[in-house]
Amino acid sequence: MILLYTNTNQEHDFLANKYEDYIVTDSQEKTAVVSIACGFEHREKEIPSFVFKESVIERFGLFSEFFRKILMGVLNTHDGALLHASSIVYKNQGFIFIGHEGAGKTTIRKLLNNYVSLGDDTAIIRIRGEKTYLYGSPLYQRTKRSYPNKRVLICGIFSLKQAKYALINDLDLNQQVKALSSNVFLSGLKEFNNENRKLSLTLFTLGQQQLVHNLSFAKTSPVSKVLKIFAQKPWQKKSIKNLLVQASTVFVQELQDHVVWSKGVADRDFLTQCLIINEHSWIFEFGSQRILKVIADKIIGNQEEAYHHSLVFKKIKQFKEIKVLPTIVVVRKENNFVIIDGNHRALAWYLHNKNNLTGEILVLVGDLKNNFKENSKIFAYL
Repeated sequence: MILLYTNTNQEHDFLANKYEDYIVTDSQEKTAVVSIACGFEHREKEIPSFVFKESVIERFGLFSEFFRKILMGVLNTHDGALLHASSIVYKNQGFIFIGHEGAGKTTIRKLLNNYVSLGDDTAIIRIRGEKTYLYGSPLYQRTKRSYPNKRVLICGIFSLKQAKYALINDLDLNQQVKALSSNVFLSGLKEFNNENRKLSLTLFTLGQQQLVHNLSFAKTSPVSKVLKIFAQKPWQKKSIKNLLVQASTVFVQELQDHVVWSKGVADRDFLTQCLIINEHSWIFEFGSQRILKVIADKIIGNQEEAYHHSLVFKKIKQFKEIKVLPTIVVVRKENNFVIIDGNHRALAWYLHNKNNLTGEILVLVGDLKNNFKENSKIFAYL
């Protein structure tokens, strides 16, 4: 808690109005971490941590930035952080969006404008025990107002990247810490000892909690639907090891030691970026064209009972009967993804959802390791 001292009733009422949702009673003074004296020389019994000598009424913009820096220091030294982020609340869970300038924080807020926001430019987070919470922000941001004083458990922190599709996938510990480190604020105030060290420990803990994920999206993406699927935690009881065993094709076996795997959720447009594995039976039936979207169009336009046609239509029938999200295994190759397990499921799912243009899908994504040799036999199939 930050304690504010004012010199006049007018200043008191002004700040009380500005931070209406965040005012607490005098009985809670003992929990204050720091104090700020506004517009007056402090009395000896009330030695504040900081003094703002200007008029808070006339120089509120300056005071707001002054207050912001102090809040950064308090959070960074008390198991928290102030992130450069936007955020929303869905079903009493917090969703935080981080990224460099232009990554899409404002864009994604517009796509999700039906949800309560706890900040459009900053997000306040704190670790309490084994849980991490998102808090409403008292800071005046682009909307020129403070946000609701609300605390919710964090469902996920999403590092944004603009693409032609929507995909949420996990990041490893180093990637998570790096993403967070690029989007935190440091106060730089000498009054907060060990700020850097304590903040580093907080970011490492957040990474261990597996809270940070990649979110690729387009302005036309059904982001809210993908986030809703993610919030249901469809992967919770499925380890990567078990998923690879279930998808034990020759390609998965050959590649599993050469890639870093991550679990994810994608939209139907993601499938349009996927290639069918470069395997002889597909080449025999469809030629050298490997883009899933093109093959799907050929399947619809061709009524022959060819091998792959039959399997795809059999899967479509199963999807109509069983309401469950399918899983596919892909390997990222440059700007595309090659399906190494689940070609028929992917094609069937794409066609099954053709009319309503929706259809989220579970994805196991493999990223090639740096030591993967391009001249290896398996690389030819990619």
